[in-house]
Amino acid sequence: STQSTWGETPPVGIIPLGTGNDLARTLGWGGYYGPRHSAAAFAADVLKAKVLPMDRWTVTCEAQQGAKSVIMNNYFSLGLDASICLGFHEHRERNVDRFQSRTCNKCTYARVGAQHVFATHRPLSMLLEGLEVDGKVVVVEPNWHGLIVTNLPFYSAGLNLWGTQPDGRRQDIGDGLVEVMAVAGPLHVASLQTRMVHPQRVAQCSSLRLRVKEPIAVQVDGEPWMQDLGQITLGHAHRWPMLQRLAEKHTRVCGCG
Repeated sequence: STQSTWGETPPVGIIPLGTGNDLARTLGWGGYYGPRHSAAAFAADVLKAKVLPMDRWTVTCEAQQGAKSVIMNNYFSLGLDASICLGFHEHRERNVDRFQSRTCNKCTYARVGAQHVFATHRPLSMLLEGLEVDGKVVVVEPNWHGLIVTNLPFYSAGLNLWGTQPDGRRQDIGDGLVEVMAVAGPLHVASLQTRMVHPQRVAQCSSLRLRVKEPIAVQVDGEPWMQDLGQITLGHAHRWPMLQRLAEKHTRVCGCG
């Protein structure tokens, strides 16, 4: 039935071998895979996994130097959150040999984040000329220091930023929408780790346009860079079949199906 639905497109399962593993968490494969896990049990779960569609998005960045497009699976951010990601990336590039474990990665990321708490950051209103979601203009509020756009219910190693809708609905990785949220400053970003604080909800949308008037940090699925003056757009690319683990005690974390 999978082949008849998806043709030659193979469903993808995720082994949580990275640091954050948010896509693996979303699909029920957990946030960690280590020596105590059974490869045979994992393979058995793959054989009985459920196939579900996941949206993939195209992020296009245009500047005077040219344009580039990348595919987003998990999330995209700019401003403060992306600055922390960029700082971690640059530190890792200078000290490749020191980043050999998940624990080292997380500790370094926390240290870089702590340094940003005491740094001065300009608000997005000074860096962006405009923000549009589904063609509608959204006012960039003076206290916003970063925007986070998610395709998943999990972010930054298991944080559920968007939360649950008043009617009980959760984020859906195949509904053709992303969730857009704003963070107010370094202390706000640090407080997210307590899981008692959430970003400000901005919108759910299928397209996004940002006009950049000052260089700004951007990251897509953990790959950061400095974006020059120009514009950034996000739009739906396609859907890809993914494997969701159906463990006995697994509670579905995405509202698909």
